[in-house]
Amino acid sequence: MASAGVLAGCVDAAAPSGPRNPPSEADAGERDPTEPDAGPADFRIGEWDYHEAEDGRVIVVATVHNDAPGERAGTFVVEIDLDGESYEERVEVTVPAEDETDVEVGVDVPFDRFDAGGTLRIDLVPA
Repeated sequence: MASAGVLAGCVDAAAPSGPRNPPSEADAGERDPTEPDAGPADFRIGEWDYHEAEDGRVIVVATVHNDAPGERAGTFVVEIDLDGESYEERVEVTVPAEDETDVEVGVDVPFDRFDAGGTLRIDLVPA
C-alpha cells in the first residue's frame, strides 16, 4: 500500500501537458494558401480503368485530383508485367489548385495478352 501512495503522489505532481488554450481559427489559417501541401492525399489518383484501344493496345485512363490550394504537378506511371517482361509508360500531369484532370496512357502491350494474364500497377509521383 505504501508504494501505491508514492506512485499516486508522483502522478499528481506532474505538470499538465498540452496547451491550455487551443489555437484560434486565425492562428490555424496562417499558412500561405499559395503553397501546395506536401501531403500525398492532396495529390492523388481517383477513379481509373483500362480498356482496349482501337489498335489493340492497353489504354489506362484515370482522374488525378489535386485538393491542395496550389497547382500540383507530377508523373503518372503505368507499369504492366507480362510473361516475365515489364512495360512502363509515363506521362507528365499538371493539375490546377482544387481541381482534377483526366489522363490517358497507352502501353505497347496487346490487350488480349494482357487480359489473359498480365498485371497492372499505376502510381502518381509528385514533382
